[in-house]
This record gives sequence, structure tokens and C-alpha cells, in this order.
Amino acid sequence: MPPSGQTAAPMAPWGEFFLVNGVQGAPIPLTQMNEKDFTFTGTLTFIGDMGLDDTKVDPTKQEAARTLTGTELGVTDLASIPLFVRWFVGPYGRHTPAALIHDHLIISKQPNEGTLGSDIAADRYWRYMLRAVGVPWIQRWIMWTATALRTRWAVGGPRRWTVVLWAVLATAGITAAVWSTVAVITDSTLPFDIEPGPVLAGALVLPILASALWGRQFGAGLVAAGVAIWLLPPTILAGLGFLLYWLFERIFGLFGLD
Repeated sequence: MPPSGQTAAPMAPWGEFFLVNGVQGAPIPLTQMNEKDFTFTGTLTFIGDMGLDDTKVDPTKQEAARTLTGTELGVTDLASIPLFVRWFVGPYGRHTPAALIHDHLIISKQPNEGTLGSDIAADRYWRYMLRAVGVPWIQRWIMWTATALRTRWAVGGPRRWTVVLWAVLATAGITAAVWSTVAVITDSTLPFDIEPGPVLAGALVLPILASALWGRQFGAGLVAAGVAIWLLPPTILAGLGFLLYWLFERIFGLFGLD
């Protein structure tokens, strides 16, 4: 109980599912090393559903992946979120402990050399940790999709080429869908007098078919294609805005202004 006249500090949003130094609801001890990097001290343990029961990951490895110590992690930038996407989700928040554990499972390692022996399993575990701390459904699936994309790209070889092919097919489908939708609304035809109705139907199916290139992460490909229409425009604008800011800073910096 807190001393008389004082109220108890609210439990951290990760308190029910993460133990920090063995205590639920405790703050996470982080030390800022430079502009973007931190070190974690102590231990962090996830006690919720990992979402790996139906996978081939050895139960012993699963249990080992529940706990993180600061000496194992080293330096981290928390959640690796590009500056121009931070309007959607920041590098820290209720997802911070999940980001720290996921970082440990994939950072500075060759593909599939983390504790779980599978980056795909690590990404799925990440999504379940996000669910445990209350990250909303759309946001956590987009965050999972971003990590899944990184995983497939990091593996290289055929998987990297499937990402490229998926991106081409999904982009073609989205572009055709938008173009044909406008044509349907304005009661016009596409170039070469092509009727927009069949094109729209095919365009809606194409991203779904392209998502099969993601294999077991089919859902990530589907989510990525589905949210691109509304997520990319503000992201591109934010990226352009940041680029202009960066240029202005460099230009005015040449004058040595205080």
C-alpha cells in the first residue's frame, strides 16, 4: 500500500503480461546512449500467449525466448520506425517491451539464427506480444507486416525476389483498381475503350493472388496490399516534408545562423 495521502502509481500498460526484473507493472530501465540508441538493464519476461503452439519450434526454445537480459540485447533503437512513418506509430509506447524482445531475437544475427531458430516464428511472436499489451488490431497487423517484410528481404535469394514480384503485382493491382474505380464512378472507359468493370474485378483479385508469394506469411502480404491505398499517400507526403526540412536545415546551416 502507498503511504497515507499518496495514490499508487498506475500499472504500466505492459504490466499484466511482462515482468520487469520479476515484477509486474514495473518501469523498464533504459539508458540513452546517443541520439537514437538505448541500452536495457535487468531482465524482461513475457508471460502471455506466444502464438507458437501450432509451430514446429521446440518448446525449450520457446521458453528461452520469453526472457531477455540487458547483456544479451546490447544497444537497441527500440522499435525501428522510420521518421516519416512516426505519424502512425512511434519507436516507443506500450509496444516497447515487445520491441526489445523481438530485437533480441533478430538483431545483429544471420537469418534464422535467433533463439527460436526461425525469424518467421519471431515475427509471429512479436504480433502476439503486441496483442497482449493492447495494440489495436489494424495497427499491430501493419507492424507485423513491416517486420515480416524485413524478414523476407533479409533472407535474400528467392525470397527477396518474391518480395519484388509481389510489390510489382500488388502495385499493378492497386493502380488498376483506383483507375477503374474512377472510370466506373465517372461512367467512362479506360484507354483503348476497355470496360472498367472487368478490370476492377481483376484488380481486386490480383493483390490476393500475389500475397500467395509470402507463403506462410500470406496474411502479411494481404494486409500490406490492403492498407497501401490509404497508408502510402500520407507516408509519402511526410517523407517529402522531412526531405524539405532536411534540405532547409543544411542550407541555413551553411550561413552559420544561431
